[in-house]
Amino acid sequence: MSQLRYFSLGGYKSLLIIPGYASYVDSIMTPMPFDMIGKNIHELPCPNIPELLDALDILGNIDSSRAIIPWMASVKKPLPHFHEKAAVVSGTNVIQGIAIALNMHHVSLEGMTGDTNTNLNAKAQTALKLTKEYHLVILHIGGCDEAAHRMNRVEKESFLSRVDEIVLTELLASDHDIEVVSDHGVDPATGRHIGGLQPAFRLYK
Repeated sequence: MSQLRYFSLGGYKSLLIIPGYASYVDSIMTPMPFDMIGKNIHELPCPNIPELLDALDILGNIDSSRAIIPWMASVKKPLPHFHEKAAVVSGTNVIQGIAIALNMHHVSLEGMTGDTNTNLNAKAQTALKLTKEYHLVILHIGGCDEAAHRMNRVEKESFLSRVDEIVLTELLASDHDIEVVSDHGVDPATGRHIGGLQPAFRLYK
């Protein structure tokens, strides 16, 4: 386990890399974050790979006031470069990493986060400035997802209203083609993802 690597992705999200265990990926049992709320940690299912448990125990001993609970196992996959000149505006480390892997330019300024406390004005204005240089600009806003995972309907609705008022108002006033899409929905009553097709808004000028 000397090759074990741990990276903070900001907030409660982290990446734990354990070389040599890709063959276990389909059999590792891990709880979903929204299934943990209000439960004792001993009620949660543990990963069923002894070597992984040893690794987590080593990391957990760093600070006895914290716990590392794995969520979703995956295997590294090569990503092809995105050949079109494109930019991504995001305050989420995972999104920034994907942008780098796809050979996209990424921008994250102070005050930009992946939650409801993000600076929406800065995100919208930065995206519009980038359109002068890039044919495609992706603006990532993740606050609705986080609020719903916290099972806070009021926070989610309030944030959506701010997105409409601040971001969409600026984008719709521009002369650019706009698409608003979502990868999935989240039910704030349960904190769970909603599958199926998601609505999309398109405005071509």
